[in-house]
Amino acid sequence: MFKLIVLSFVFATQASFACADFSGEYYEEQDGTYLSLTQNGCESIQYNYVEGPIVRMTDGKDYLVNQYDIVVEEGKVLASVKIFSSNKFKGDKLITNDRSEVTYASGEIEIEKVWAETFLNKQTDMISVSHGKDGSKETTINKRVK
Repeated sequence: MFKLIVLSFVFATQASFACADFSGEYYEEQDGTYLSLTQNGCESIQYNYVEGPIVRMTDGKDYLVNQYDIVVEEGKVLASVKIFSSNKFKGDKLITNDRSEVTYASGEIEIEKVWAETFLNKQTDMISVSHGKDGSKETTINKRVK
């Protein structure tokens, strides 16, 4: 009986650390682009774009992923933009929380948050459902090609 309890605990522990494997090549029909993903277990996902790879950690921590200024022709900065992202696995889904912070020259700060859940369907296509703060949803389908 004790061995059965220990084995149940081991399998339950392994299952709690399991995550879907999104590695592969996909075609995004809406904009006609290809995307290649390389996953490092449940630790990170590398998005391989034509412009170069981007690695996203999947530990649920918030990371600054982009930062830039909005400049007018005269060289004056109208606003500074910071984009943060966190990613974590929840069962067979990848949950992404994105936040943009725009700081205007006046000192006003505008924050926008969106989150998405990404999963594989039975054909192993990658489905992403983005959720806006107003309750809206947008679904993107990336067809697996490899």
